Amino acid sequence: MVPVVQEELGLKDEESARKLFFSNTFDFTGMGSTLIKKLMKELHSSIGFYEVQTGQSVGLLHTMLLPPKLEWLNTALAHGLSVETLEMDFTSWLASRNITLSENLQSSMDARWFGLCSLMINHNAEMLEPNAVAQKED
Repeated sequence: MVPVVQEELGLKDEESARKLFFSNTFDFTGMGSTLIKKLMKELHSSIGFYEVQTGQSVGLLHTMLLPPKLEWLNTALAHGLSVETLEMDFTSWLASRNITLSENLQSSMDARWFGLCSLMINHNAEMLEPNAVAQKED
C-alpha cells in the first residue's frame, strides 16, 4: 500500500509515504478503494471460489482487531465487496446465552470484542434455555 500512497499523494519518496501511512495522523478514507485494489482482486477470487464450492453467498463482512484509526479499511472492504458490515449487539447476543456484562464494559464494546465474546458463549444449544436460540421448524 505504501507505493500507492506515494503515488496518490505525490510524495517524493517511499520512506515519506511509509511514515505517513503508519503515523495514524492521516485519514485514508477517501483513498480506501485505491489502496486496497490488489487486495480486492484476491478477495473477489477467494469469495467466488467459496461460493462455488459451498453454494452459499457472502452477505456480511466482519473485520476483527482493527484499531479505530483503520476503520476506513472496513468501510472500503464492504463497499468493494458490495456487502454490509456485521453490526453486533453484544448485550443482546450475550444475554441470550445467559451472560451479563457490567454497564461500563457494555458501553466500551466494539467489533474487536467479537472473538472474546464468542469464546464465552456455550455453543451447545441443548444446554441453553429454549427461547435463547431460534427453534428449527420441521
